[in-house]
Amino acid sequence: MTSSRTSSRTSRIVRTGKNGQPLPDLVPLPLPISDVISLEIYDLIIDFLYSDLQALSTCALVCKAWLPASRLHLFCHLELAQLNFRRFLDLLKSPDFSAHVRARTNKMTMVQHTGSYKRWLQYCIPYLKDFSVKILDISGLAFAHNGNPPPYPELSGLQAHFQSVTQLHLRSTKLNSCMQLAELVCSLRNLERVSLLGVSWYPGAPSHPATGPVERLSLPPSLVELDIQSEHPSYLRDILNWLAEYDQESLPRIHTLVLVSQRQIPGPNDFGLSAERLLNNLGASLLNLTVSHFDFRNHEGDLHLLSLNTSLRTLHFYDVDVQRSINPELAVFHRRMYSWIPSMLAQIPSSDIRTVSFQVVLARAQHLDGLDWGALAAALSRPQFSQLARLEFKVSSFKKQAEKMIREKLLECTQRRILDIASFPNS
Repeated sequence: MTSSRTSSRTSRIVRTGKNGQPLPDLVPLPLPISDVISLEIYDLIIDFLYSDLQALSTCALVCKAWLPASRLHLFCHLELAQLNFRRFLDLLKSPDFSAHVRARTNKMTMVQHTGSYKRWLQYCIPYLKDFSVKILDISGLAFAHNGNPPPYPELSGLQAHFQSVTQLHLRSTKLNSCMQLAELVCSLRNLERVSLLGVSWYPGAPSHPATGPVERLSLPPSLVELDIQSEHPSYLRDILNWLAEYDQESLPRIHTLVLVSQRQIPGPNDFGLSAERLLNNLGASLLNLTVSHFDFRNHEGDLHLLSLNTSLRTLHFYDVDVQRSINPELAVFHRRMYSWIPSMLAQIPSSDIRTVSFQVVLARAQHLDGLDWGALAAALSRPQFSQLARLEFKVSSFKKQAEKMIREKLLECTQRRILDIASFPNS
């Protein structure tokens, strides 16, 4: 009897489900996850999710311990637009959140969407003070009104609140004049890289700064890269004329320069004079140069480009259009357009050239005959190119046919095994 009672007391209670099947035994809850593995390990794991915004947002909701590391990447890049600027201002009303965002934001993008309210940025400007932004990307905004001064308050706010910026990218941005652009660039004293893609202003805008002579607008001393790509030659001409006014002593040591026009510039013209003056003033500091759609000869037909750029290492000819047109006059123009390229290569004094590249637009492989291959081969055989390690041709189409033709035309470069032929999507 006693043994029966003891057996009943020590017997295990088996839990069953609705279908009568036994359920697993209950186990104690695990320790908090942060007590099992060091938080530094989780921070490293979250760092690998830096580009996955959805995953970072989920991590931020797991626990307070994961929030700082998640926010670090979530707010590293802020994009402001008319669609979200009110929510952005509401978030900044929280003191703790505002301080965190101001300290963590490394890149800020300001985008103007088509058809949206155009003056939304003026409401954001007062709240942008003390942001530690290093990269400022502005796309589609207009800081002008029929060419009338004074500048918009948004532009003045950018000059006042973004002194920490080291990279400035302007895309499809409209200003009152080229000199308003000069004032913006020169006011950001810590700039290292400037990219101007499709910047424009009103026709007939003044070509001199409103504050006085160009000497009073000194370029940022830390500027090392300058990328200028214009949809219309007139805007590029104004920018070149502005930069050409600086002498060698007042120019920073720019080592990378991009001069690209989306439209062909008939030559010779004053573009060559301004470009020559700018390049000569840059002198030995220039290491990398990209050019397109230029005829750098002056009105007398002379070419003295790169004569002082003794340290040049990389030369890239961008968007070389050698297509033959059914229009004979246009076909002659295409041939003349790039006849200066071999002459330019032949005059380079630098013996440090490591890379020369061409991006060529083709409608047919036979259109490569538009280049003067004999003069090009002769230029590349000069002693200055004895250290050349890579000669690259990027073609828009017909890669196999183009590669065969190029290797036959440049036989010496083929034997040196420095030729590289690739393709690129032609939009």
